[in-house]
Amino acid sequence: MSKRHSPPWFCLALSIACLASLPMSAANDPTEGPKPLSDLPLDQLLSIRADTVDAASRRNQPVSDAPSSVTIVDHDEIRKLGYTTLADILRQVRGFYVSGDRNYSYLGVRGFSRPGDYNSRVLFLVDGHRINDAVTESALIGNEFPIDVDLIERVEIVRGPSSAMYGSSALFGVVNVVTRSGANFNYGRAAFDAGSLDTYHGNFTLGHRWENEADLLVSGSWLDRGGQPGLYYADFDKPPASDGVARNLDRENRQNGFLKLGWKGLSLEAAHVDREKSLPTASYRTLFGTAGTRTDDQTHYVRAKLDETLDGGLQVMANVSYNATEYRGSYMYPQSVPGEPDMFPLVDGYRSLWLGEELLLRRTFAEQVTLTAGIEMRENLRQDQFSIEMRPPYGLQLDDHRHSLQAGPFAEAEWQLHPRLTLSAGGRFDHYEGRGSSANPRLAAIWTPRDATHLKLLYGRAYRVPNAYELYYTDGYQTQKPSPGLRPERIATYEAVWEQEYGAHLKSTVAGFLYEAEDLITQAYDNRDDLLYYRNAARTRAAGIETELEARWESGLRGRLSHTFQQSADRETRQTLSNSPKHIVQGSLIVPLYREHLFAGLDARYLSSRLTGRGPAVGGVFVADVTLFAYRWAKGAELSASIYNVLDRRYSDPVGTELTQSSIAQDGRTFRLKLAYSF
Repeated sequence: MSKRHSPPWFCLALSIACLASLPMSAANDPTEGPKPLSDLPLDQLLSIRADTVDAASRRNQPVSDAPSSVTIVDHDEIRKLGYTTLADILRQVRGFYVSGDRNYSYLGVRGFSRPGDYNSRVLFLVDGHRINDAVTESALIGNEFPIDVDLIERVEIVRGPSSAMYGSSALFGVVNVVTRSGANFNYGRAAFDAGSLDTYHGNFTLGHRWENEADLLVSGSWLDRGGQPGLYYADFDKPPASDGVARNLDRENRQNGFLKLGWKGLSLEAAHVDREKSLPTASYRTLFGTAGTRTDDQTHYVRAKLDETLDGGLQVMANVSYNATEYRGSYMYPQSVPGEPDMFPLVDGYRSLWLGEELLLRRTFAEQVTLTAGIEMRENLRQDQFSIEMRPPYGLQLDDHRHSLQAGPFAEAEWQLHPRLTLSAGGRFDHYEGRGSSANPRLAAIWTPRDATHLKLLYGRAYRVPNAYELYYTDGYQTQKPSPGLRPERIATYEAVWEQEYGAHLKSTVAGFLYEAEDLITQAYDNRDDLLYYRNAARTRAAGIETELEARWESGLRGRLSHTFQQSADRETRQTLSNSPKHIVQGSLIVPLYREHLFAGLDARYLSSRLTGRGPAVGGVFVADVTLFAYRWAKGAELSASIYNVLDRRYSDPVGTELTQSSIAQDGRTFRLKLAYSF
């Protein structure tokens, strides 16, 4: 367990103090062809309202007008702060935190990060396209995310229940990854980076925009990571059989590709990722310290989209998509059959295949009322799960094949009652074949008493049906059993948000929230038969307050500082939820060191202590990363150097009940060097 640390108030306050002490000088920030929004000076950004969001109401609108509390992380922050995965980006967002078990990264939102939840309570989009799969309803946010970080233009984080617009999975919010386009590149870009733990990564991208408005981007990347050479787990330190050290079992590799083609209102997008990860933690009671236990995840999709505004102002948006995901795990177990090898693999996994169709119509009347209506359908053609013992007689433990249909009409009305008062009301009715129906509303009142002041009162309800994995998975009752009696989850949220701008450079946000959830689905351990299963938890509640200060100057100087205080507990037992920190402090700072050529980035976060599902709590921890970013020192060249966990803090994250350990140690100090060249 890590040592306890008091909140690093002094370090974070010093970062904000630096914002007021450094000189201001105008500087352009071009790197790759025509400037993206994230590269323009702030005076130009303000003139075109760059702080807009697509995901809040399925349309582009200023963040201040969105019926949600929204954060935007742009390409400039991503590269200058040295982020390498979507998980890195999200762990610095107000009220969000990320845990890891050396296989996957798990997102926590405002105190909720339940064991056995594979990110199924947040909806993840790529350019507005849903990527949560059809078996576990999960989205993978580490190296297995389908989009390489170099291709991200911005990430939109929309807090609060969003089932009124998106249906199931959008309990706690929506994360929309907006990709770059061919116009962001002269013609191409090649990047290579290397770092600690034998980590090597490369990306090659071609992109261009023609005078006829045709835009093309093609990209491919790969990653190879040796991982930690030795990981010690006290739970397996049982001489003479084991010294508790897993050696050379942390390897990871990934390959992915991305295509984006657009012309006027038409677009075609395709993505593929294949990632394999070795497991050093002996999850699901596998043999400790033995090679061969690993997981393989694949995601593919192709989407065609039409977005056109007709004469008369009617906007029509329609898209159709083909989506597939596949997971395959190989788990090594001890062999007890005489004359056979000492171990055998149990291979399990799932395949999901679905078609997505969506139609949306929108029109504004008299510049005061905007009406949106649409329907979304998901035809789940395959929801297959399997589990096979790879030893004679090769027993099939699970062979489950299902298919289903989900359909949901939705509508939203935005009414500007007064130039400074807007009301928004929306709702959606979803029908899930074989699992019932649900209606979920969202209401918002947005008042702007002054041009720089925005007050929002928000209410929303959301709903999540149990997914096929939670309902039906078993590995032949070796470690897990099915849970066919699960009830849907329901959540209601009340939120008040105050956004205040101070001139052109500073903005503060204060948000108070209250969540009330019923029947949250949680992984549990049944002492009666020694098996894992899923159950509906009692009613839970979370309440808290978030504060944030953002700053940005034309010189490239920018920073964020936020603090979240929240309490989440079971309403009957009043027991604090596991993996739920009371305090989250996050800060980032980008400082220009030499004109527009050299920048320093500081990224820091503090999490207070968290309970584990069993065993002692993990202590609070402060982690800081630093990056030096240089470009325009040679034509088309870009260089960065990052040190992660620069103070070499030793800390652990709580993990699910499928592991013997109650928490898993995270990496200490590591580094990365990156070189990119645009041509």
